[in-house]
Amino acid sequence: MASMIIGGNNFTDELEVCNYNFKRFPATEINGEGEVVSGGYPEISIRYSYLSASGFDFWANTICAGLASKTHTSATLYDDSSSTTTFTNLVVFYPTYDGVEGQFYTNVGVRITQLVES
Repeated sequence: MASMIIGGNNFTDELEVCNYNFKRFPATEINGEGEVVSGGYPEISIRYSYLSASGFDFWANTICAGLASKTHTSATLYDDSSSTTTFTNLVVFYPTYDGVEGQFYTNVGVRITQLVES
């Protein structure tokens, strides 16, 4: 059963089978003392080799409402320890893709930024 949710919308099993990358520290630098310092908020990148039309529609219209990006105030997503975590803010970008083969979108990418844990 799917366990990720954005804005009250549950992921289907198809949507959970993806290349999922949670970046806790998306921007890092080395300070004058040689220590790593980070800035910004965590972000997630999701990639599908192939995604059905209904899967693409979930991201494009259900989550992004046809907009270039959409802010949500509730989500349950995986973090970098593979645990589900609740977030109170996130921005989801409209999905990108390389092409369409039959009924499937190819090389689909979704970017989620501005993640704030509850």
